[in-house]
Amino acid sequence: VGVGARGGRVEALEQQWSDLVESPQLPPACGFAAAWIHRMAKCGQSGNDAYAPKTIRNYWYSWGLRFIEEFGPIDPRHVAPAECEEIYLQIVEDAAVNNRQHLYAPMRNLHRFLVLHCGVPEIDWSQLRAATGQGPAYVDVNLVHEHEYLEALCLLYRDETASERVRFMQAAVLVLLYRFGLRIAECLGLQATDVVFDADLADVVRVAVVVRVL
Repeated sequence: VGVGARGGRVEALEQQWSDLVESPQLPPACGFAAAWIHRMAKCGQSGNDAYAPKTIRNYWYSWGLRFIEEFGPIDPRHVAPAECEEIYLQIVEDAAVNNRQHLYAPMRNLHRFLVLHCGVPEIDWSQLRAATGQGPAYVDVNLVHEHEYLEALCLLYRDETASERVRFMQAAVLVLLYRFGLRIAECLGLQATDVVFDADLADVVRVAVVVRVL
């Protein structure tokens, strides 16, 4: 196939693409999402670097399809910023907890496309950043107050179903977690020589090759 013929086919495909995504029979959200993916594949990133095919596929399945499903027949251009934030938050909350952090990048990418090319207003991202675990606004722990910690420690000490050795080991792990900030995997990997005592107080804990002063 000659270069001219190939170019003509590309132009014909582009024309068909425009007719498809701009068709009044297509829900606006569906057309916008398709145009977003098409632009990613055709134009690449802002620095002229091409997106990896895997990235485009992941963006489509992780956010594009959810975007289409949640908006349905609603035109994103006619949605107030606060309402748009609520829709995005609903999509995030419906996702599995372990997957939420991966939604932020495609969500921002699609919305930036909507703002720049479709006339959709910008939104406040603070709640969405927190919901998807981005930055210091997100805390992925259950806060335990000191009285709750002490109650748990007493329960472990008084557990009559466990041997004295097991009770003290469990209590020691709780102390290391709560008072020293160690992770569970670090506690389970500790050896007797990893803890250096000074006046009956643990002063230094060695985890693997890292020395942590506590």
